[in-house]
Formats: sequence, structure tokens, C-alpha cells
Amino acid sequence: MKNRICSGIMLFCLLLTMPACAAGADQPAAGSAEKMANQTAGFTDVPADAWYAGAVQYCRENSLTAGTSDTTFAPETTLTRAMLVTILWRQAEKPVVNYLMQFSDVPEGQWYSETVRWAASEKLVAGYGDGRFGTNDPITLEQLNLIFQRYTDQPVTDGIPGFDGSFRHATREAMEELGLKREDIFVTTKIYPGSEMANPEQAIQACLDRLNIDYVDLMLLHHPDRNDVIPYIQDLGIVVQGWYPLGGRGHTAELLGDEVISDIAKAHGASSAQVILRWNLQKGVVVIPGSSNPEHIEENAELYGFTLTDEEMAQINALDRNEKHDWY
Repeated sequence: MKNRICSGIMLFCLLLTMPACAAGADQPAAGSAEKMANQTAGFTDVPADAWYAGAVQYCRENSLTAGTSDTTFAPETTLTRAMLVTILWRQAEKPVVNYLMQFSDVPEGQWYSETVRWAASEKLVAGYGDGRFGTNDPITLEQLNLIFQRYTDQPVTDGIPGFDGSFRHATREAMEELGLKREDIFVTTKIYPGSEMANPEQAIQACLDRLNIDYVDLMLLHHPDRNDVIPYIQDLGIVVQGWYPLGGRGHTAELLGDEVISDIAKAHGASSAQVILRWNLQKGVVVIPGSSNPEHIEENAELYGFTLTDEEMAQINALDRNEKHDWY
């Protein structure tokens, strides 16, 4: 399932008003969407009747965001990971922490250095697992959801247009328009490690409640984390899916250039990518290699002309470094 990029910073601004409401902080009282929309945000590109106008005004009045100029807010600007933690840091009243910077792409003296340091110390973010934070990477909606839940210790509500309730409204409207029944569509969603996997029945029911449906067709257990989980859940009839089989996020070149994999590829007259994908398939793991190159896509599908030996499978298994890539 493809991660969706959070294309509008105004969505996060609206989320930020929620913890203050819950805590009873001094801020505009929580009310109807119409009441919030009637407030003026003070920016020329934020209409007074916009659904997010009240939230933008709250963020400006509380010095959480200053906009792109004195008169513009740029509500559709992509929210980056650095921008996200900076706004949260300001919401937390700019605490100074004594914490060793752990990310190679966050040098000292940058506008986001202290904010990332604080976010890491609060365990709001953990980076990608390769020593990088991903400063300018666009934040995805699932990352936003997870980090915001860590910050507020409460779930994101479904009353925001285009966010948690998007399936409930847009999809059902499309179903009615096309005359489709529930069984005519295939719904996939996921639950996360930690509290959700500790109580999967509750987590699944929460998904059903948010989506306003009776069942899902495919439930993903996101980030199962350990290699020894694979045979265990396969014995239960659960299919394992490899989301980044070729490394992902800066690790592809390192993986494809590995000497062990390269030697095995030469022995079979195959590419390193084909060997890696074949290794997954022989372990019973479904792979989803991403590519926009037609030649690579065709190559990734040509995996059935050779078979890896037990020794070769063991050689690749031995490369496991117990690393996790792409953890938020």
C-alpha cells in the first residue's frame, strides 16, 4: 500500500489544535467546523471560510508557524520532516535538551538542529535506521499519524477532510454513484507494532470503526521487525510481504553491490536484483520492488529461469545485520 504524502501544512496545523483542546489550554474554544472557518487567519492565501482557517490562525497567534511571508501562508506547501518537528518543538515551548545528535544528516547550527535533537530525545522520531533523519523528506500521512500520536498520546480524529475519514466519505460516494456493493471492492489497511499489535482485536475494530465498514479484505501487520517471525507466521497461514526488497531509501546501491550477491548473480547469469528477489520468493516472501524504468520492471519479473541452491540461500541469509530501514 503506497504511503501518501502530506501535501498541505494546514492539515498539521489543524491537528495541533487538538491536544490543547484536550488539555484545556488557553486557545480558541473547540467548536463546530463552521465556527472555526469564520475566523480569519490573517494570510491572503487563507480564505476566511476555509475549513482550516481557524487552525492556521491559532498556529500564527501562538508562534508555531510564521508563514512564507507577512501575508502568505502557502497552505499547500509540502510538510517536511524537519518542519514537522520544528512546529512540535515550538508547541512544547522550545525546550533545550542535552542529547547526543544521532543523525548524520543533521549538522549543528541549522534551524532544525535543536528541534530534531529534542524530537529524538522524546522518542517522537527514530530516523530511517541508517543514521539519517531525512530532514527535507516529505512527511507521509502515516508518519504524521504515528508521530502525532506519540506526541499527544491520543489517536488522530477522523473529522478532518481528506485525512482519516477520506475512505468513509469519498469511497462510499463513489460506490453509490457506480452502484457498487461492499463485496465489489478490496480494502487493505494495517496495524502498527507496539500497543496495536499487543491488542490486535481492539486495533482491528478501531480500523473498522474509522472506515465505517464491517470487514477488511487484507490486514497488514506493519513492521513485524524480526527475521525469525517469518517462519512462525507462515505456519499460521499468514503471507509475508517484503516492502523494500532491494534496500530502499539510500540502501539499494549498497545491497546490489554486495560481493556475495554479485558472485551468486554471475553464477546464474542474472542480475543482483534478480537474485535478491528470487531469494525472497524461495523464502515464501511476496516482494514489491518499485521502479519507473520499464527495463527494470521487466527484469524484476524474470525470476523463474533459475533457482538458488541451499548453500546460496544460506550465504544470503548470513548477510543479515539486524538492521531496520525506514523507521519513523
